[in-house]
Amino acid sequence: MRNGRDAEKRAEKILRKNGYKILSYQERRKYHLKVDDSIEEVVVIVDYIVKKGRKIYVVEVKTGKDARFPRNTGTRRQLLEYYLVFKVDGVLLLDMGDERIKEIEFSFVRKKILFPFAYLLFGFLLGGAFIYFIMRGK
Repeated sequence: MRNGRDAEKRAEKILRKNGYKILSYQERRKYHLKVDDSIEEVVVIVDYIVKKGRKIYVVEVKTGKDARFPRNTGTRRQLLEYYLVFKVDGVLLLDMGDERIKEIEFSFVRKKILFPFAYLLFGFLLGGAFIYFIMRGK
């Protein structure tokens, strides 16, 4: 078990060195699956929750030969589950093989934008101001 704790200490050092503030370690969340008429409780445990700037991330630390690559089916599914369950800004995969932090993005997830109607409102105001100044000059 000593090797596991040593890896955790190295992971924390890497995260801090790269500007991440550790908010929690081994955080647990539960959700429920409905399977036919029965409800199943699922517990998800993420390695770390960290913050950098205004963004909060879940971090999965991987040491295995194949598991540390996002193309690995199990790793990819795990990262997606973390993203959906913890409702964070992003997902980080800490590859302990080369001590590198990889930011993972899922293509179907849209970036948060300032309320879409705000852009429409801005367009109307800009258009209205333009028309006002044109009509005023006549």
